[in-house]
Amino acid sequence: MLTLSDRIELSSLDTYDNLLDFLVSIGYSKNQIKKYLSKGELKKKIARKMLLQIPINLINSFSVNPGYDGPAIEIVYEDEHFVVMNKPKLIHSHPLSYLEKNNCLSFLLSKGYHLKQTNAYDSTLLHRLDFETSGCLVLAKKYDEYLKMRENFNQITKEKIYLAIVEGEFTHKGHFICKLATKGENNSKVFVSDSGQEVKASFECLEYSREKNLSLVKVYLETGHRHQLRVQLAFMGNPILGDTFYGGKASSRLFLHSLSYQVVWENQTYRFVSKNAELFDSFFDLNRCLKMFNDI
Repeated sequence: MLTLSDRIELSSLDTYDNLLDFLVSIGYSKNQIKKYLSKGELKKKIARKMLLQIPINLINSFSVNPGYDGPAIEIVYEDEHFVVMNKPKLIHSHPLSYLEKNNCLSFLLSKGYHLKQTNAYDSTLLHRLDFETSGCLVLAKKYDEYLKMRENFNQITKEKIYLAIVEGEFTHKGHFICKLATKGENNSKVFVSDSGQEVKASFECLEYSREKNLSLVKVYLETGHRHQLRVQLAFMGNPILGDTFYGGKASSRLFLHSLSYQVVWENQTYRFVSKNAELFDSFFDLNRCLKMFNDI
C-alpha cells in the first residue's frame, strides 16, 4: 500500500472526464497507469487546477532509484566497455519499480555510475540473476554497444559457468537436455514438460561430501531459461541445497552461484570471474576444488 510520502503532487491545467484520461494526456501508457492506480481512483473526475496525488512509481516509471539499502557489492572487473559485479544473494539484479532500492543498479547509481534510462528497468544489464542467486553479473557501459551485444548475445557469450551445492551424491556427467514449461500465477513455477522449451546444460561433480551427503557441482549453462538449473537439478534427483521452492532442504541460502562469464567483444576475449561464493566454504574448499581455473 502506497502512502502519501510515496506520491507526488501534480496540478491539472484543464478538466478531464477522469484521472486515466489526464495521465494518458501527459504521456503515460494505460498499462503503466493501471499497474499503480485502482479502477476507483482512475474514474475520478478531474477539475482545472485540481491537486492530484500520483504514485512516485508511476511518475518515475523505468527509472532506477539512486538510493541503495542492500549489502556492499564487489566490483570484480571494469573497463570502458563493462562493469562486472559479484551480486550478493537475496538482492535483485534490477528493480521492478522506482521505490525498490535493494538491487544492483541502485548500488551502481549510489556509487556515481551513469546508467542509461530505457523503457525497461534492467538498463544495460546483459543478463539477470535470480534474487536468491549470487555471482557474476555483467553490465555494458555504453548503450550503443549494449544493443549490439544483446542482438548477438549467443554469439559473443562463449561460456557461462555456475557452481551449485546439491543434495546427495551427484553421479551425472556431461550434457543434460530437457524441456521446460511454466504454470501458476504469473508463470512463477517452472517444470519439466515434453511440450516446453528445450534447455541444455553440462554438469560435472567437483567433490562429494559423504559426511554431509552434499555434492559441489560445476555447470556449463548452454541456454538461458528462468529457474533452469534449479529445475534441471531437482529433476535429476539432486535439488540445490536451500531451494525449498523446488524440493530442496532449507538452508542459510540457496546455493547457486554464477562463477564465470566469457565474452568476446571487439576481437578480445574477456573472462569475468566472481570468486567469492558466500557461504559455499561452509561445506567445500573452493580454492582446492576450482584449481583448474587459472584465476583462482
